[in-house]
Amino acid sequence: MIEGAFSKEEVEAYTSIFGLDDRDGVPPLYLASVWPKFKMFQPFHRAEILLLKTSVSVHDILEVHTSYRFQLTHIRTKVLRGSIYYTFKLSVFKQSTLIVEVTQTFVQSEVSHEIFS
Repeated sequence: MIEGAFSKEEVEAYTSIFGLDDRDGVPPLYLASVWPKFKMFQPFHRAEILLLKTSVSVHDILEVHTSYRFQLTHIRTKVLRGSIYYTFKLSVFKQSTLIVEVTQTFVQSEVSHEIFS
């Protein structure tokens, strides 16, 4: 588990690129910036993987300059028809309260280059 907060400047830059209203808090998909901070996700940093599916569950609004705890969980690795599917879940907590969960499935096309097992 790691701890961190979102800077107002970075969130404003992100929301302006996508034409979002930053008054709605930190967009849940901005959490993609957190994934590379986890040692578990480091092997994917430069790997040729594609994002296949994203599921977001929002329980409360993420705010800038607020301390959060982030937990990344490897859900499963599945080999199917010459491709490897990796599913991870990122959970965001404010103190002990779950705020947001993002579950994502990535696919890697070559079985011989398996990254995470």
